[in-house]
Amino acid sequence: MLTIIVTAFVVLFFWPRIRNFISTSLSKFLRERLGETFADYFTDVVAWLDKKIRGIRRGFKEAWLFVKKRILRMDTEVMVDGNMDCVSKDTTLIDMGNGKVGRIVETHNVVFDELPEEIQREIIKQNFATDGYRHGKLDNREVIQTMAAERLKEDKKLPQTEEEATETTELETLMGMN
Repeated sequence: MLTIIVTAFVVLFFWPRIRNFISTSLSKFLRERLGETFADYFTDVVAWLDKKIRGIRRGFKEAWLFVKKRILRMDTEVMVDGNMDCVSKDTTLIDMGNGKVGRIVETHNVVFDELPEEIQREIIKQNFATDGYRHGKLDNREVIQTMAAERLKEDKKLPQTEEEATETTELETLMGMN
């Protein structure tokens, strides 16, 4: 579940770069290799997709406000045994209002080599705890915020519509980047 959320954020943030690549390099390549008709059809599909994704990007502001105000905790703890078998436990605490807190906990097996580098380093440096595991922890809210900040900085370097430039500025303000 968390992987899907992070992937969606990544695609949304990379969309201006993806769109720029498609409308320049890929479009030219398709015209040269597959002809005008196919390239025009492909361009129509990309334009349709662009409209949908830009709508989703606009919704990111509301999503970020939700994360900022309602997600109290969103982290992953990884436990690795002596055989390098890994278990990941994702915990999310959500402010449900009226003083109530919702808790979502998901546990699943993961492959050590697919863990983020910072967790791999943290785990390798440790001795085994009394429970027989090495432990690593990742604050997913922080990861999402860092990815978002980096993406917004990159977006400003790309050609943007006026609407996208305004959204980028609003998101920077919301995230405390200016």
